[in-house]
Amino acid sequence: MGGRTYADVGKAVGVAVSTIAGYVEGKVPNAEKALAVCEVLDLDLSYWVHGVSKKPAHSDVCFLPWRNGPTGNEAIPYALNLIEMLERPVESLFCGFGSGNLMAPTIPQGAEVIFSSDLSRLNDGCVYLIRAGNDEVLRRLRIRLDGKLEAFCDNRDFASQIETVSLDDLVAEAVWVSRKP
Repeated sequence: MGGRTYADVGKAVGVAVSTIAGYVEGKVPNAEKALAVCEVLDLDLSYWVHGVSKKPAHSDVCFLPWRNGPTGNEAIPYALNLIEMLERPVESLFCGFGSGNLMAPTIPQGAEVIFSSDLSRLNDGCVYLIRAGNDEVLRRLRIRLDGKLEAFCDNRDFASQIETVSLDDLVAEAVWVSRKP
């Protein structure tokens, strides 16, 4: 609650401490009280009600859209200092999972990945999300001296699979990868 006590919030909203405790435990306030609590705590009402936010619930958190999530509209919280460290426009960022094992060990299957759709500058040797027919795949990109782009896997078992791709095939650059525990 941002360092505030139930009494502080209750007083600001105009309800009893026990009512605030009830809200914390899952009791649903009426719309007027819900908006008042959100204003006092600087919460996004969408996040409180649905768990999905368009703005950070706290100043040290940034929510990124989850690409191809189960309902298509999830947002995942990340530490704001991590997002700032990526030095990419926040509106270009989204997250997803690595699938398959063609990019292992760099991106293990199930690893969480943050992508940037800002492709204004290509980075030779970096990993990109690339359109492949009706699907998308992760591959490392090589920029040849003649300007052509080649995509290849990090997994040694598939090292011979090198394909030429075009700028139109690129969806986003992988800019951060988690490691599975």
